[in-house]
Amino acid sequence: MQIHKELLNKLNKFMPEWHEKGSDFQQLLESINESFLQFDKKKQLPDQAFKISEEEYQIINEQLQKVINEKKNSIDKLKEALLQIDKDVKLKLEDNDLESWADHVKNLITKKNIADKELLKNTTRIASLIANLHTGVLVENEDRQIIYTNTEFCRLFGIPANPNELLGMDCSHSAEQSKSLFKDPETFVNRINQLLKNKQAVIGDILELNDGRIFERDFVPVFVDNEYKGHWWNYADVTEKKKILTALSQNEMKTRLIMNSALDAIITIDEFGEIISWNPQAEKIFGWSEDQVLKKRISELIIPIQYRQAHEAGLKKYFKTGEGPVLQKLIELSALNSAGEEFPIELTISPFDFEGKVFFCSFIRDISNRKQAERALSLREEKFRSIIANMNLGLLEVDNEDVIQFCNQSFT
Repeated sequence: MQIHKELLNKLNKFMPEWHEKGSDFQQLLESINESFLQFDKKKQLPDQAFKISEEEYQIINEQLQKVINEKKNSIDKLKEALLQIDKDVKLKLEDNDLESWADHVKNLITKKNIADKELLKNTTRIASLIANLHTGVLVENEDRQIIYTNTEFCRLFGIPANPNELLGMDCSHSAEQSKSLFKDPETFVNRINQLLKNKQAVIGDILELNDGRIFERDFVPVFVDNEYKGHWWNYADVTEKKKILTALSQNEMKTRLIMNSALDAIITIDEFGEIISWNPQAEKIFGWSEDQVLKKRISELIIPIQYRQAHEAGLKKYFKTGEGPVLQKLIELSALNSAGEEFPIELTISPFDFEGKVFFCSFIRDISNRKQAERALSLREEKFRSIIANMNLGLLEVDNEDVIQFCNQSFT
């Protein structure tokens, strides 16, 4: 039997002869020894438990400290992100008031959600608008991948596909693939490469196709925060427009030739009384060149002061009633030349409408020579009548029906 160390010390001290005792004593000793051993075991349990608890506490404490540090780092990053979004947030919130920071984040998220919804609405509107444009639109990213196109673009280039099927396609070789459609294929390819290289907006490039159509092309590069993000192509079929413009240009040339060769001065003014055309004969009659008079009020140049008020009143009456006292009539009055001299003119004014606006075309003839001839003739006639009236010979003038037309004083 292994005797407890403490019990053995007591026995040796107070009962040295204990090992000589009988069996009854030995049984008692075993019982006491067992009690000592059990006591030691019970005493070790709290120490063991405390030791285990301390180790677990240390582990848990380290884990908690790690979580706290991670949370702190997350909060610091959140604050840093918030400061980048809203520079004044530090003035609005306390550093350690996490609830205020959380509320601010919630408000920012709410605002962002509202902004995202509004952006989606606007994007949808713009996409719908582009989809229904009468021009072909192609939008590429910086890698020349298609991010948007519309039905009109597919129609113009004869692409047998839905616009959505083209999304993501690489357009790096599209110029080479489609150059055969154009009258000057190499110029078409070189121009596209130049536009992509320069990355500058170009509006109104004219492209002639082999089938007779004429396209007008716009190129617009897209930059976000000064960083190139792609470009926008816009193609419009202007074949009919070009034909009309050519016809108008030819008609305008014919009209100008007629006006330039006219013997009368032809002056056109707009609804504000400003001169918009002035032919060579007008330059000759009035002394001003076309460059000197364009966009100037006609009343301040060739209309004498005594007629200006009537001119302005006539314009106002026409726009109010559609009538004018001197329109479509041949009238005689005086005008001013560049030297400020008045001279007699013969004038006809005709109003006309063009593209929803009213204009007035004036046909003016200088009748100074005719007036001088009329005055000379009148003077000669008056002179002859005076001579005849004072003759001593009686004179009588009758017509074919013997009706007296003139007789002098001597005849009566």
